[in-house]
Amino acid sequence: MLSIQSSINELEDIKREITRNSKRNSDLRKRYKTIETDIVKYLEDKGEIGVKYKNIAIVVENKVKREVRKKKDAEDEAVRVLEEYGIDGADAYTALKKILEARKGDEIDNKRVKIVPEKRAGGRNV
Repeated sequence: MLSIQSSINELEDIKREITRNSKRNSDLRKRYKTIETDIVKYLEDKGEIGVKYKNIAIVVENKVKREVRKKKDAEDEAVRVLEEYGIDGADAYTALKKILEARKGDEIDNKRVKIVPEKRAGGRNV
């Protein structure tokens, strides 16, 4: 019994730490973007393409980034492209669904432990 109790306690501790790390990483990514923007602005103001600091070179490069479309907009655009290639209406939508399904891997059963509050657990006490 002691083994399962310690496993459950460790699982809860790990889950809390993952949540805490995710929040910290999110804050760090925001700060990274802010500092990056400040450096780019500084270099643009000075008319420089880069700067050297402590054996490293910081260079501004232009990189293309695509906006993320909403799922519905992406589906509509994909259906439009299929229609452009001669697959019409409902057939285009069906073809899109089959293409997207074909890209997924095979389903496999995976048992997971779910931590729920005691009132909803319905299990036995350990």
